[in-house]
Amino acid sequence: MRLSWTVIASGLVVVAVLGASWALARRAEAGPEPPVAPASPPPVGRAGEALQLAGSGSNLPLTRRLAAAFEAETGERVRVHGSIGSGGGVRALRDGAIDVALLSRPPSEAEREGLRTVTYARARVVLAANARAPRRAEPWGEEELVRLYRGEAGRVVPLLRELGDSSVRALRETWPRAAEAHDAAVRAQRFEVLYTDGAMVRALDEVEGAIGLTDAAQLRLRGARAQAVALATRVTKPLIAAARAGDARASGWMAFLEGEVARGIVVEAGYEGVGARGAAGDAVGAGDGADAGAGAEAGAGAGAEAGAGAEAGAGAEAGAGAEAGAGAEAGAGAGAGARAGRGRDREGTRARAGAGARARVVGGRD
Repeated sequence: MRLSWTVIASGLVVVAVLGASWALARRAEAGPEPPVAPASPPPVGRAGEALQLAGSGSNLPLTRRLAAAFEAETGERVRVHGSIGSGGGVRALRDGAIDVALLSRPPSEAEREGLRTVTYARARVVLAANARAPRRAEPWGEEELVRLYRGEAGRVVPLLRELGDSSVRALRETWPRAAEAHDAAVRAQRFEVLYTDGAMVRALDEVEGAIGLTDAAQLRLRGARAQAVALATRVTKPLIAAARAGDARASGWMAFLEGEVARGIVVEAGYEGVGARGAAGDAVGAGDGADAGAGAEAGAGAGAEAGAGAEAGAGAEAGAGAEAGAGAEAGAGAGAGARAGRGRDREGTRARAGAGARARVVGGRD
């Protein structure tokens, strides 16, 4: 019996050796195996898809007009998403959710790293009042704004923007005490806080006696009934496009913003045209420029700026701030954090009348 098991074991060893030899021979005949290719990184570009833009609500009305002209000139599609703020736009750009971020303030040093920027317009910051608010002939000064935000301005309803808003940032460069008084009112929940430009314009139209910061061209392009009230100094903020440095997908759009067609649209819409370029690490200038175009001040009554009715852009903006981007405002992908909202922009908080209106405080949406 022991002999039988020995014979069987020896036979199995012989079979194994012969099998291994046969496998080696087959491999030699087939030649060396090709190396395993490393996994390719996911593509950054999305060939065939629309160019994706998102960021500050201050940029949206003008950018939609520019997008319509760009599409007509190049045949490329552009999708301008709803407001996610300047900082949100930069984060979505770095996450690869969008191709171009829209900012209404200069980017920080950290935000500028690795990005190419184009300042394509400057917006005039104004104090706007409800059409039924008390009129005044003289411009507002810094001390009067301080009293306004303290609740000492009489029969008006001050409306506030969130902490870090780009219009308040621009005001701070010229009138820091007025900006501090605004932010103190936000922290104290003294008045209602609006979180997007569209929400502010609608509240200015709807709340009797309302008064708040916005920019003059927004009133015109959104077809607002509210009227701009003159400030005793000139305050402007930049509208900036940012793309990844060397991104071929966004290069056509960035070049378009620096061209004559775009500058003509900017001025016709009531903004100041600049078209300044900034490479990675360059400061995006706050420089001055002359007021020009169809949105120039029309000194009617209390420094009101002329505003024609709503005018169609790319995904036209109509009525008192109703926004329609190609039929709907949609989110800039999962990274952008914007959700679909057909037609009217519903972000932000609607203002309630009354000087005692409470505010829900959140920061950073500019």
